[in-house]
Order: sequence, then structure tokens, then C-alpha cells
Amino acid sequence: MSEKVYIKFGLNGTYFEVEVEEIDPIEEVPIEDTPVYRKKWGQVIVKDKPYQYRTDATNKNKLYTEIMTKSPTEYMFIKHVGDDADITEGYFGIIDCEPDATTKKFIKISPEIYDQYTDLLEYADTKIDVAATKNLLKNGDFDMVKEDGSPDLWEHESGYPSYIEPNVMNLLGSNAAVLRAAYPIVIGTSPIWTPANCVIYQDILNVNGQNQIYVSFFYQLMEIINTDISLTPLGFMMTITDGVTTKYANNYGGWSDNLNVVIYETNKLPLPNDSIDKYSYFNKIFKAPEISGTLRVYFFNKVPSNISESLGLMYISDLIISNITITASDTVYKSIIVDLPKDFIKKPLDQIRNTAEYYYYNTGVARVDKSIVEEVIDGGSDILHWYFDSETNAPNITRLGDISTGFEGKTQGGTTWNLEAIISAMNAPNHPFYQGELCELRIYEKEGYEYRFWPFGGYKFLILEVWFAREEVLSSSKYTEEDEISEIGTEGDWKPPSEDGNWKKTIMPSGSESMLWVRKPYGGDVEYPWSLKVTQNAYRGANGLYANKITAIREYPTNEDRITFSNTVDLKEIIKKVFNNTHPSLQGKEVYSTFLWNDIPNDSATAILLSKYPQIANGVNYYTLQENFLNRVTALHTYSLKTEKKEDDDDSKLLISFNELMEDITILFPCTYYFVDENKNLHIEHLSYEDLTQSVVDITGKAEGYEVWKYLKNDMFALIDYKMINAGYKDFVTSTFEFDKIVSNRRRADLRNAKTTKLLTTDIRYCIENPNDISNGLILFCYDIGNDEKYYINYANGIQSGKEIPNGIISFSNLLKLFGKYEGTWTEGYLDNTSLSFDHTKWTLEGVKSIELKGIYKNKYFNTNIGIGMPRSKTYDYRRGVTIVDLKYRYGEWYIIVETNDILKI
Repeated sequence: MSEKVYIKFGLNGTYFEVEVEEIDPIEEVPIEDTPVYRKKWGQVIVKDKPYQYRTDATNKNKLYTEIMTKSPTEYMFIKHVGDDADITEGYFGIIDCEPDATTKKFIKISPEIYDQYTDLLEYADTKIDVAATKNLLKNGDFDMVKEDGSPDLWEHESGYPSYIEPNVMNLLGSNAAVLRAAYPIVIGTSPIWTPANCVIYQDILNVNGQNQIYVSFFYQLMEIINTDISLTPLGFMMTITDGVTTKYANNYGGWSDNLNVVIYETNKLPLPNDSIDKYSYFNKIFKAPEISGTLRVYFFNKVPSNISESLGLMYISDLIISNITITASDTVYKSIIVDLPKDFIKKPLDQIRNTAEYYYYNTGVARVDKSIVEEVIDGGSDILHWYFDSETNAPNITRLGDISTGFEGKTQGGTTWNLEAIISAMNAPNHPFYQGELCELRIYEKEGYEYRFWPFGGYKFLILEVWFAREEVLSSSKYTEEDEISEIGTEGDWKPPSEDGNWKKTIMPSGSESMLWVRKPYGGDVEYPWSLKVTQNAYRGANGLYANKITAIREYPTNEDRITFSNTVDLKEIIKKVFNNTHPSLQGKEVYSTFLWNDIPNDSATAILLSKYPQIANGVNYYTLQENFLNRVTALHTYSLKTEKKEDDDDSKLLISFNELMEDITILFPCTYYFVDENKNLHIEHLSYEDLTQSVVDITGKAEGYEVWKYLKNDMFALIDYKMINAGYKDFVTSTFEFDKIVSNRRRADLRNAKTTKLLTTDIRYCIENPNDISNGLILFCYDIGNDEKYYINYANGIQSGKEIPNGIISFSNLLKLFGKYEGTWTEGYLDNTSLSFDHTKWTLEGVKSIELKGIYKNKYFNTNIGIGMPRSKTYDYRRGVTIVDLKYRYGEWYIIVETNDILKI
């Protein structure tokens, strides 16, 4: 077997072949004890290759001379090509060389591997501000040009005559687009004013409507003008649309619903070339537009509006523009609604009104004399609003119950009462709707007037509908002897939902062993505001068409502890931002995870995965084979919760390195690992991905020397603690895997392992309750999609608490139970004192001797008499044509073998 070695100087140099005196075999080693391997160079002694790089006697030491003249800051690259066409690249500097100055012929090189991981791992501690903004505009400096000379990535609209030539001139040393506006003045022809004489525009997709937008650019206007013509008012338009609504940027830094042009002015031109005013600078901060979508920016040069045909001129102006930046966050936000748990249940508004059993005042009728209606109108109010307070929108009970203008009607029981009587009845202890409170009114105004018999006048016909509400809670608890001793209550009597909640005991529902308690909504101790809505042509049903309807609703909070976070970002976007910005070579690269987000990258491993579990494409997790809730995880910067903020607060930034983020990801989502493919795209998968996508080579009975093994006692932990930063509730703070102690003479050794997140938490309730005491980091939300298509925090049972808790599905205890049981110290153990079976044991058994295989084996897994082995290291010796592997194993596990190969005995 053979191999070749090449060298080049600089990343963009050309490889040339060199002669090898000695070379250590290429080795493969795992990255941080994961099933991900990188090649590793040994030492290489190279010399000039006769008749190729060295061509005559005067340069017989050319390779030596060239390398020795390199500075310590210059890169050199080396490439190894095996006879199986496998390529291994490396890089080195002059300080990695050991030259032989005696003959000036041999140079010993110690290269470092150069592969898809090199840039990532060397810069993996670089801090990235995940909240930072950047220029969203493409080719704002006009460096890229189309074949016709117009700026690339910009669209162009033009009238007659006009042109765009980005290379005609430059502004401040940068290329500039030149937008020409021209108008020939012809006697007898009316002047034209058009905003599109010369326009360039660009669309920016997926701009977040929750962020401010900063616009800046340099410009210069050159005009052939007459003093009677005012300068062209320069302008640009910026719009954002979500497909339904469009907003327009305005001159005040805000956004309008109607067409707006942002105007910017310049000095009178032309100016002397040496004038300090030969260019102008525009910059403005625009408020968040409040809708997310596609941002479009237009730049145009217009013909002045006051050109007169009597001037008889050809008007021409050139707008020179460059260095355009539109800076904002490139992150798409999600709004997550968080409902925190309560000590007592509060019924949401849509449950305590519009329910038949609470609808006690069916219809109240008013026949208001025309004269009274006209008097009300003359007094400055329409008849509908006259029944409500003009400042608070609260219903005026006195007017609603007035003998001439108020309402009266029948209750569901058939008794005729006016509104005041109904409200009074609600507070009577013997009333079936005791503790009810007025919560909604609707007044319908019938079209026109109806007339009584002559000679009487007309009257306005109104109908009133009324709703009442109350809170209801079932209690199954009774006072005990202890309660009686503490003088709280009497033993055996029902306990109210809370001691200070104004709860009234009513009935025991049929078939229930619990007491129904009621009270006015939210205790009746807060006067919640009223809102009014007027509807024209309000169709009510069988009673016909009504001209107007006014609806008054008491604005109860849907939930007093409901909080909406409008600036959460998908976890995938956070990881992608950190990954892409770790090194320039990773810009634009993708982040894939079939495990976390059901991504379907186009590669052979994913094809194998889909062939086994096609339901993955429909949102199923390939490990649990259940609906994948991990693809609904989003993140919030802890700084958003702070109530005590100050200028120059360090926590306003969130600087995260790739290493820090991935360490937390692999802790919080247990049994995950990452790898980078040949195209430098990042993949994050569960360890079961290996079993589902990798093949195994059977070497049983065909090689010797691997029957001897030993245990890796240092990795056989009896206790594994998982801890989470910024957490306080028991399902989030700490979870522990515990295994029966392995019998060993290693008695004094610490067999406990601890894994702690440093950035990520999922204990949203603790963070909300302690906003100024938590450290800088990210809070992860798992959301569900409601019937209203909004996003709500997930609730699930915590393993430790046994209660439904916010974010419960991604509490530490649940994540460990669902995904961490893949590998354990032993196949049986405990999670937070609950027994748990593990799918596999960890790789804690190693072969004592190396195995030498005839041929070059690229496989990752080998089957021996010990079990399935994964290399601790693998060496490719191309000169001898062998592969040497050192294996480690899961104890007592064998799999079906799908491939066999020729084996060389050790």
C-alpha cells in the first residue's frame, strides 16, 4: 500500500508533492468522549522530492530554504492522501518544525489537523452577544454589481431618462449608486411630478417587529438647476408588511398606516470639490413597527414639483448614495403566554359570563319617548351612551332603572323586576345566584321611531340584556382536630378555598363529596374597569334589524398572574447565532437536529432514520416515538424580567461562547451530543441516533487478543447529580440518578458526578418571582398552541412534586426520565428515588490489548467476543496496510451484525 504527502504555503497556495522520509500513522480519536472522531497527525519528516520541487543543483535545498524563510505568523498546510483516496489535511507554522541544519535536507513537522472542526474548536470560547444587532441590508456598500452595471441584490425602477451606475464614482472611498432624475421642459407641456424617476429598493425578510430599526447612509446631490427651481426634496420609503397589515415609516421616527415618504434635505449644490459640505449624512432611529414581516426600503430621486414650462430647461439631478445600513435584530420573536399556578382557582372571563345559568335578566324593554331622546341628544349624548358614565364607562344604574327611561323585565323565574331589583337580589343569601355581580350589558336600539296612536308622539324602542358572574370553587377538605385546636375552624366542617377570600358556602353538587363555594369575581375587593363597544347595524335575531348596539363589559383579568413575554426566541435561532458567529467560516452554515426540531437534512444517516421511522417527518421524536414537544422550545433573556434596571448594566448583554452553550445543551437535554458534517453544518442528536444509523463490523472468531478487558472504574458513578442555575422549585433545582454501589476495592474514591447548567434554566416561575436575584442567562419555555393559535406555557406533572407545574415537561426530572435513561452505570437505578430501567450501560469496559486489522477500516463500531466495541482510538497505517483499534464496550451487549470483513491476527 502507498501514500503521498503534499505541502502548500498559505490557505490559497497550491499543493506540491514532497518526499517523505518518515511518517507516523494517521490516528483517529474521539472528541471529549463522544462518538465523534477527528483525525490526529503524528510527526512527519519531509524532504525535497527529486526532479519536481527541487529542479537543479543551485536549489537542491529549496524546500528547506522556503520553509525556514517563513515568519512565525504564516500558515503552511500539509495533505496526506492514502491509497484509498482518503485525504487528511493539517496545518503548521515554522515553530512546529525541527529543521536539520546539518544537511539542510530534512525537516520534522508536527502538524495539527485541519478539518471541519478546526475553526470551530479553536474559537469555541469566543463570546457572542446573542442580543446584538447587525446590518440586515445586503450590498449596502454597492461592492457587488450585476452585468448591466446596476447594484446586485437591489431591484431597479426607472422613468425616462435615468440610470444607475454604482461604479461611476465613489463617496468617502466607497462605491456609490448614482440615481438620475431628469425632466425635459417643453413649451406647451405640463410639468410632471413622479416619485419614480429613479428608484432602487430591497426586501429584507423576517424582520422582527419588536425591535427598533436604525437607518444611516451617506449621500450627495448634484443638480443642473436654476435659482427659480427649489432643490429636489430627497426621500426614501420604508414599509413593513406581515401579509395583512402594512406600516410606513414616517419623518418622526414612527410608523403610520398610510403612505409616507421620509424626507431628508441637503445644501444647495453644486459645491466646490474641497467644500466640507460636499456630502451629507443621514441617520435616524425608527420605533419598533409592532408587526413582524418583510421590510422594504426604497431610495429615489425625484424631479422638483415647481418646474415651470416657461423656464425652458432640461432638468437633471444625480443622487449619489453609499454606505447604507439598516440595523436591527435578525431574530424572530415569539409571544408566550405564561399562567402561573394559584392558591385558588379563578375562572377566566369566558367561563364566568355568556353562560346560561348566569343569565338571569333575559330581556328588559324601554320605550323612551321621542321628546326625551331628543333632549338627551341635545344634551350632547346619544341615547345609548346616556346610560353610561362618560369617564369610567360604568353603567349608570339610576338611569337604567328610571321609571321613564329605564328598563324592566322578567327574570328567568317570571318575576317582573327592574335592574336595581335584580342586582339587589344577587346579594340575597337565599338567591340561587348568591354573590353574583353585574359583568356585561348590551343595549339594542331599534331602527327609527315607532309611533303611538295620534295625537301622541313617537318613541324609541330599546332592549337590554344583562349578564352576571361569580367565582366557583369545589372544596373537598374539612377542618381537622388540629385546625380546631388552632381556633381556625370546627372539626368536620368544610374548609373554604382560602381563609381570607370572602368565600360563601352554598351546596354539595349532586353525586359529589365536595362543597361548592362562591364569591363575587376576584373577591369583589377591586373595582375592575368597564369598556364600551358600539356596533352599527347590529343584527339581533328574530326581533329584526337594530340600528345600533352598545356593549359594556367589565374588564376582569383573564388570570391575575398571566404574563405575556413578547420577545422569546426559538432555541434553534440562539444556537445558530452563536455557531455562525464563532468564526467567519461558519457564517451561513445550518444547525440541524432531528431529535430536537425534527429537521430532515439531506444526508445518508437521516435517510436511514426515516426508513425506520417515517413518522419523524410528522413531528415524532425518534427516541420516544411520541409527539416531539422539544420542537416547541423557545428562550428568553433573563434581563427581560428585571425590574431594577440601570444604564450600563452588564446583564443587558448576553455573551455566550459555543463551548458554554453546548455544555448546557448536553446537560439539560441528556444523552445528546453534537457533530459537524463535511459542509461545516452543525448537528445535535440523541445518542440513540448512533444505534439507529450506524453499522457494525463483525470480527468475532477472526482475530485474537481482545478477550482480555478491564473496567473503567473512574466512570462508574453511584450518584449523578444534575443541577440547574436560576431555579428554586424542587422539580427544577436538582435531580439525581442513583445506582446500587458497585462492589470495588476503590473505597475512598469519590463516585459522585455533578453536572450543572451555567446559562440555561427552565424554572420560569422562580425567575418571575425573583427577577432581580437571578444571574444572566436564558430561560427556556416549552409552549403549547391554543385553539386561538396563540402560544401558551406548557403545564405537566413534575416527578418530584407530583403536581402540574408551568414548564413541567422540560423540568430536569422529566427530561432525565424521558431522555436520560438511555445509558446508566447499570441497567437498573433510581431517578429522584423512583426506580428506573436504563436502555444501556455506559461505555465502562475497555479491551486491554489493541486489535490489528488487515485493511483500512472506516467503521465506528466493531463486534467482538466481549460485545459491541467503540474505538478509544483508531490508527491507519497506510504503509503496512492495517488498521489498529483500541475498543471500549458497554457491558454485556451484542447486536445483529450487518457486515463482515477480512481480519488480520495480532
